[in-house]
Amino acid sequence: MNGRATRLVQWLFAVALLAAVDPYTVSAQPVPVGTRAAPVGPTIPAPGKLVPFWLVIPAYPQIAQVARVQGVVIVALTVAPDGRVESATIERNIPLLSHDVLAAARDSGFICRGCTGAMPYRLEYHFQFADSMEQAEAVRAVINSTWARLPVVALPRVLDTVAR
Repeated sequence: MNGRATRLVQWLFAVALLAAVDPYTVSAQPVPVGTRAAPVGPTIPAPGKLVPFWLVIPAYPQIAQVARVQGVVIVALTVAPDGRVESATIERNIPLLSHDVLAAARDSGFICRGCTGAMPYRLEYHFQFADSMEQAEAVRAVINSTWARLPVVALPRVLDTVAR
């Protein structure tokens, strides 16, 4: 993941928090005015709402890139009422990727609105390869109050550098 994609995710959080956008359904994909993005992930009933304030995207490990490992790592979080991550557990494991994902998930932060206790949250990190910078930039993050789908993309020139 390059710095440009990370800045895009950070910018989306700022826009959702500062603009007249529903901060509970933020999507990098265009959504028609007056409609809400349909959640793809599970919906978990709980008192209060979580607003993802800071989601950390891990680096794509070089050893996983050389081995051409890709796939989805899913992390279940428990978020305290003050917004910090209390616990993080791997639900779907890919051994070469999970260590960095777990560390990144624990460094994420949230704003808890009306929370009376710990809240569940689900992070899906999609590790994939892109053939060009345009293809890498076309990958979108989807974020809402109960789950987030975050892309982690590797480019071929990174693989060429590592192989030499």
